[in-house]
Amino acid sequence: MQEQLLDAEGHEYGILTGALDPSPSSMHGWYEMATALASAYNDWQIENWLDKDDRLYGSVHIAAQDPEQAVREIERVGPHPKMVQILLPIDTRSWGDPYYHPIYEAAERHNLSIGMHHNEPPTHFGGWPRYFIEWHTMVPTAHMIEVSNMVFNGVFDKFPGLHLVMIEGGFTHVPHLMKKMDQQYKELRHEIPWVKRMPSEIMREHVRFTTQPVEELTQKEFMQYVDQMGSEDMICFATDYPHWDYDSPLQALPALDEALEEKIYSENARASYPKLPQLIGV
Repeated sequence: MQEQLLDAEGHEYGILTGALDPSPSSMHGWYEMATALASAYNDWQIENWLDKDDRLYGSVHIAAQDPEQAVREIERVGPHPKMVQILLPIDTRSWGDPYYHPIYEAAERHNLSIGMHHNEPPTHFGGWPRYFIEWHTMVPTAHMIEVSNMVFNGVFDKFPGLHLVMIEGGFTHVPHLMKKMDQQYKELRHEIPWVKRMPSEIMREHVRFTTQPVEELTQKEFMQYVDQMGSEDMICFATDYPHWDYDSPLQALPALDEALEEKIYSENARASYPKLPQLIGV
């Protein structure tokens, strides 16, 4: 990994999402086993990865189906200086549900972001797709469901210091989602009186999306998406190494102006992960 990724392409820092599949938070039974598995994995990650390369930072794995035990695990390893986010799977759960809010309270307390990564395929009206190509095509829909759920359930109103990073779902769906959520908020805001701002405003402040798996875009097409999002701060580069559809920072994106490239490849992630070393004088 050091030879193929960090050294070869000059990555300053890498954030590990982990190799657990299924995630402890996706285990629908054996909650005690899920809690023990998450704890063991966190210790293994620190010892075998984070302690062996200064460039690597990690994700706190939890069994979120038991929020009390999840908070205990966050309290145990969250203070570690190289743990920068809590990882939650995108599956059949609605993470904005108040049942999970103690997790976000602990995340905010320890300056940890929330990273969400899809773990099960997006469902088709309750059923799984027949082919992987369907699954892979429709991954952004699962991300859209979770973002709208987090915003409309008032997570960011309740925890104003919380950052959410949507991992491996791309970003080209974001302008549509922002427009749709804003329109629905204008018509149905009486249903969610705890949400005090337009959803697009909340998203621009609190939610980030990774490039991977990015479509093949021209510079003009890329900038159209950025313009429609109304922000240069919402996109963070991700590689998805070592998967077959890995994105290289040297090839994945079109040529952009230097200031925007600095944001996508560096500054936006630093702002989303407060525990990462910050640039001085920038």
